[in-house]
Amino acid sequence: MVTTYKYQDLQPYYENIARVELNGKYGFINRMGIEIIPLKYQYASSFSSELACVHLNGKCGFIDKEGKEIIKNEYDFADDFIGNLARVKLNGKWGFINKQNKAVIPLKYDFLDTFSEGLARVKLNNKWGFIDNQGNQIIPLIYNKAWSMIEGLIRVELNNNQGFIDRQGNEVIQLKYKCVDLFIEGLARVKLNTKWGFIDKLGEETIPIIYEDARIFNENLAQVKLDGKWGFINNLGKEVIHFKYDYTDPFIDGISKVEIKNKYGFINNTGVEIIPLIYDWAQKFNEDFACVKLNNKFGYIDKKGSIIISLNYDGAFGFIDGLSLVKLNGKYGFIDKHDTEIIPLKYDSANSFKEEMSIVSINNKYGFIDKNGVEIIQMKYEAQFDFNDGLSVVKLNGKYGFVDKLGNELISLIYESAENFTKGLSKVLLDQKCGFIDRQGNWILFA
Repeated sequence: MVTTYKYQDLQPYYENIARVELNGKYGFINRMGIEIIPLKYQYASSFSSELACVHLNGKCGFIDKEGKEIIKNEYDFADDFIGNLARVKLNGKWGFINKQNKAVIPLKYDFLDTFSEGLARVKLNNKWGFIDNQGNQIIPLIYNKAWSMIEGLIRVELNNNQGFIDRQGNEVIQLKYKCVDLFIEGLARVKLNTKWGFIDKLGEETIPIIYEDARIFNENLAQVKLDGKWGFINNLGKEVIHFKYDYTDPFIDGISKVEIKNKYGFINNTGVEIIPLIYDWAQKFNEDFACVKLNNKFGYIDKKGSIIISLNYDGAFGFIDGLSLVKLNGKYGFIDKHDTEIIPLKYDSANSFKEEMSIVSINNKYGFIDKNGVEIIQMKYEAQFDFNDGLSVVKLNGKYGFVDKLGNELISLIYESAENFTKGLSKVLLDQKCGFIDRQGNWILFA
């Protein structure tokens, strides 16, 4: 196998073929690194069911592993094939086609979802129902809202009342609730009039509908509110942690952040306050540390409540991959878990790392640095945005364009406004005309 480093994106191999991207164009290589399908597409998905969805001139179609066009680029949207069906959209209408480009399910719906447990929800004239993979209407289009089927149950709404139906459309849990949630750990949160409780899959109200608010079960406990205070109950409805808190977080690894009278601390799942409620603010634990604030200074504690990084900072924003963005004396930089300054606190603004890069600025000039603090995109722009689809919107001299992760200005800065790329297209404004461009800056269509 030959490894190549010239591509900006390389997807995992599927039957010895991998999708690659270079300078905004997509194609495919084999394991020898040979480009067996030219890099000419605005977007391409990996192969699925022997075909790959490709975008060309703003339209979607399908090719085989030799690059032969099997379904021409004519659709406004297309999903990958799953088996012999692919969901497509044309002129605002949705349906399913087969690999011979025959509309197995006519393109007549205002929306059509993917199949879940053999049924797909569809919308027509603001009503929802369900069809099977032959297009047969299994559940009539009568509902104001509908959600995909999960474990044989479908959540629906009719005349502002919610409940559950089965795959035949039979009402199995009465449509009488103002809100019903998904089943989590065997129970679903429901609202009746102004109160909350929980039901099981038979519709039995196993936890009385008496609470002012409730959250879903997590780690076998649910946050509920009674008489203006939050506590926790178990799945039998028994009070496990007393109703005394003004705020609670769900438990994560047996720890919950809680608050009383604007003071924050942490409890375990038996209600023991393992970290006293002494902080003016606290963040959830992440990478074993929690950021806390006291007397307008920020630092970090561990799960025993020990101060690991002294509360000396004017701002701190949580650890991500061992680094935390911090602020001191109006400047931003990054520290590690030993409070060592890894990237100097010299920036006027900075974001936490995303895709191994951070947007930073000095004197209102923006660019990107890597985790070593190396400036990989020069700080010269008036505005810079996170990368999406391998490109970032930038602004210079009042005009917008795009750079890649190496800082190359791939699309000239000529636009009055520009949005992030999504599946190979960006919405832009030029000379007061709005339209879409591809990743080479070619106009595809006007909005």
